[in-house]
Amino acid sequence: MHDLNVVLPESMRGGWVARLSRSELELVTDESSDAHTGQLGSSRAVFGGMLTNGAELKTGLDEASTNGAYAEVLLHAYRRAGESILPSLRGAFAFVLLDPDQEIGLCVRDPVGSHPLFTADLGDELLVSPSIESLLVHGASREINVLAVADHLLHRWPDPAETYFRSVRRVPPGHALRMSRGGQRLFRYWEPLPLDGPIDWIEEDELHLFDDLLDRAVIRCLDRGPAGIFLSGGLDSVSVAAVAAATAGERRLPVPHALSIAFPEPDVDESDIQSRVAANLGLPQVLLSWDEAIGPRGVVQDALDLSARSPSPLINLWAPAYDRLAREGTRRGCKVILTGGGGDEWLGVSPLYAADLIRSFDLAGLYRLIAAQRRSYHLSDVSFLRNALWQFGARPLVVEALSRTAHGALSRHKMKHAVTRIPGWLAPGAKISECLVQRALDSDPRLSKVRPRLPRGRPTFYLEAIRRSLDHVLVSVEMEEAFAQGNRVGASLSAPYWDADLIEFLCRTPPALLNGGGRAKGLVRDAVASRFPGLGFQQQRKVSSLRFAMSIFSSELPRAWTSLGGPSLLAEAGIVDVKGVQTLADASLTPGAESRSMQTVWDILNLEVWFRSHV
Repeated sequence: MHDLNVVLPESMRGGWVARLSRSELELVTDESSDAHTGQLGSSRAVFGGMLTNGAELKTGLDEASTNGAYAEVLLHAYRRAGESILPSLRGAFAFVLLDPDQEIGLCVRDPVGSHPLFTADLGDELLVSPSIESLLVHGASREINVLAVADHLLHRWPDPAETYFRSVRRVPPGHALRMSRGGQRLFRYWEPLPLDGPIDWIEEDELHLFDDLLDRAVIRCLDRGPAGIFLSGGLDSVSVAAVAAATAGERRLPVPHALSIAFPEPDVDESDIQSRVAANLGLPQVLLSWDEAIGPRGVVQDALDLSARSPSPLINLWAPAYDRLAREGTRRGCKVILTGGGGDEWLGVSPLYAADLIRSFDLAGLYRLIAAQRRSYHLSDVSFLRNALWQFGARPLVVEALSRTAHGALSRHKMKHAVTRIPGWLAPGAKISECLVQRALDSDPRLSKVRPRLPRGRPTFYLEAIRRSLDHVLVSVEMEEAFAQGNRVGASLSAPYWDADLIEFLCRTPPALLNGGGRAKGLVRDAVASRFPGLGFQQQRKVSSLRFAMSIFSSELPRAWTSLGGPSLLAEAGIVDVKGVQTLADASLTPGAESRSMQTVWDILNLEVWFRSHV
């Protein structure tokens, strides 16, 4: 059976490493760590983060027996219910639990992944930590995962547990890694919806429960200390700000600070709305101009520097600007910063719902879906129709039919598609190219020869989209970046719309109710519009930052690319062809270049800088 040893690297604030081996069991902690350690009988645990329902778990326990430590509360709950306690846990946490009596070790990450957790298998022991850097310090191999880097350049992440180091694996959100004599098994312990069987859909007269759940989600954030709010002019952050302001007043908590950035481009600048919302709610506001948020070097160079210091290549280009904004909040005493993250995922309706509507011949429902999207997003009518009728409508149905009736033909088509997706400048060697193709095929569920037949009447494509919103690796990476950002700026980042209880409710809310009033995000749109009359929230459409990002790339990428001197290490690793990449850069870093090619140059630049700092 595995033993558990916890080591705290001095260089990582709040970090810890757990060693699961056959050596003597020892738990070590210190005052700088956020880890709680505990023992109950022969069982031991180390817990990082926080439980937001810890009081519920303590019910019936002697306070003296737990000392208020999350690890001990968890051990008592585990003794009562075993692994069945896992789905009820709430908060931002990661923990390792050792149960010698059952010969089981568990490594668990919170339901939505707010707290990172990684593992490294060293053969005779398993290292576990919320920090990749800590695993590398304590013996994990630094060998780069070349295939993951190459797939990044295709915007493809086929394995949700994979990282950019071959030896390091992540525990995905809502998952647990169980270790026993029979080996290791990764499993999902939290399911917001049943995979099969009936769904207990929310009825219209139950929609009032949404407000209660959002209130509770915000309270869970505010309980962590004085708050700031990343306030944009969109429905998600404005709705969070309104609830936070009201809740702080009711509970006599410090008034949250509104933290905003004024962008220089008119089509993305929402500073007027931000200021009027903050004034209406009585929130003191920090409003930085773009130049104040970025400084003279520009966002591209700052992002590259940040990427070089990170365990994974940076995903969020705007992170440096929001770092500076967050630090303005911490200077004013903010301990937690709320965001509107998760609103797009859980308040909206996936366009893949069109496939379910076409399959059920619900043409009226399809019309309502298209109309709601047209009223809520900036796209041409042609694009809306193409997306609804083909891209997210008929096409998934055709692929599903082929997967059941012409599996060989679909496999050949997918093989050809996987090959043609690899541009000439990527993976010039046959070995890496072949591996990329095979990874694409292995990760495509539509190529599985055994596909379960789900009960009739279920919106299958819609539910699969919900699952992807939970399991896609970018969800994990974004959560991990937010966690790292909190460590950098000294205040934890928290998104109420990523609250597990709220997600369970929204997953069970039918698309027609989510699009209440004939527009996306109907659950909050009417309330926000009535709370802030005259600001246009009833007709507001989603603001896209694509054009602004492309203007930044046009002005800043050429200088950064010249400074780079070419992707030498990516080429040395066999990931790219230098001449092919330079040809791409020459064509992309010119006025009028298409956005996709500039994005590709940024990806290459970002990965080369990250590669140089980690090889």
